[in-house]
Amino acid sequence: MGNEYGGVLVGAGIALAGGLAALPKRRVRPLLLLGLVGLAGLAGAGWAGANLGIALAGAVGAVAFAHYTPGPRRLLWGLAALLGVAGLAAAALELLGGQASHIGRAVALVAEGGAPAAAGIIGRKLMMNWTLLRFSDWTYVLLAALAVTAGPALLRPERWQAWSGRQPALQRATKALLVTALAAFLCNDSGVLAAALALVTGGAGIAYSQLEEKEPGPERE
Repeated sequence: MGNEYGGVLVGAGIALAGGLAALPKRRVRPLLLLGLVGLAGLAGAGWAGANLGIALAGAVGAVAFAHYTPGPRRLLWGLAALLGVAGLAAAALELLGGQASHIGRAVALVAEGGAPAAAGIIGRKLMMNWTLLRFSDWTYVLLAALAVTAGPALLRPERWQAWSGRQPALQRATKALLVTALAAFLCNDSGVLAAALALVTGGAGIAYSQLEEKEPGPERE
């Protein structure tokens, strides 16, 4: 799984979870949280994704969704522990099985070289991100997606507040989506692409919902 499909996966997952969280049944919210954990696991699984950066972004998105959504917030720390144990178990299984996946190679390299090897991996990812941010056309896509997703709250705060009152689940999903996109940007060597696609995929439906909100006008006597 590359950063392209990974960005689409985590962005669409957060937006879909936000839309379904608007359902009146509260019991659906823990199930949505588990679904987001499953997406993170799918991205990190050697047989399906083996994309560590997208798996981390998906995990951050699941935690952000739990934080912003009333109800499953008490599961936050249990979720973080579950993700940590699952990640370590997956890495261990890959090493024992001899699978030459993205995550397996990274874990083996860090286990052999220690902190300098980990610093080298992080440095290469940051350098690639900085290069793409300066020269890639995906930077323009990312800026446009940010404007669509976060712009209404900054430019039309009254209209944003009115929409938030009418669609609180989507408002919370917007916040979780922005956190997820930031994690996708920081955790991938081509994070500009992953973050842009996460925002484009997840923010399209949310932006369409905001267009239905009418501009607040003067009160009539």
